[in-house]
Amino acid sequence: MEEKLKPYWTEDELLLSVPGIKPHNGPVILAEIGPTMEPFASGDHLCRWSGVSPGNNRSAGKGKEVT
Repeated sequence: MEEKLKPYWTEDELLLSVPGIKPHNGPVILAEIGPTMEPFASGDHLCRWSGVSPGNNRSAGKGKEVT
């Protein structure tokens, strides 16, 4: 796995600088989203795509059913 990750060493090191990202998380993140942000219009878009963006599923005191 280290051999496959060699071309992305810089990106992996950058990911490790983010609080909460452990050494085994960097390769997983790179495998899921790739080494660049090109597929995503913005950081917010990436957060929504990954499901970590908080949302408000309530309006007028009623909750939205999430399926």
